[in-house]
Amino acid sequence: MFWTGDNTAHDNPWYTEEEVTESLEAIISTVQNAFSNKMDRTFVSLGNHDAYPWNNWNFADNYPDSDVLELLHNWVPKEQHANYDDHGYYSKDIPELKARVISINSESCDIRNMYQWTALSDPNGLFGFLELQLAEAEQMGYKALFLGHIPDECSH
Repeated sequence: MFWTGDNTAHDNPWYTEEEVTESLEAIISTVQNAFSNKMDRTFVSLGNHDAYPWNNWNFADNYPDSDVLELLHNWVPKEQHANYDDHGYYSKDIPELKARVISINSESCDIRNMYQWTALSDPNGLFGFLELQLAEAEQMGYKALFLGHIPDECSH
């Protein structure tokens, strides 16, 4: 299952940080209960409404806070938790399919995220991460599948 984020309703632009976290916790509980036997086949990506404030990820300060990111650790390989907590992206291999799922943090290219203007050459280190992941996948003979929330803005 590809789970592409945005777990908070879009009906109120004034949600608090606590409300955003509560919404994410409720969705996570629902997904865990409904797909408990498919946890290893569930791939998650953050949406622009999964952090507080919306559409803003300050790459210099590792925003959003780690509480939001830690809630999704069940779907991220353990050896990638630190990188995921810092950047919001990870990869996960499916050896029997010779495939690698690369989950990007689309806040790295969200035009509404004003913080991306502080790192125009490689926002949030995303391009370097993608180069490494794609080179490794190619060496292994794997196909790469990209997962992200805002694909049209991340196509530059």
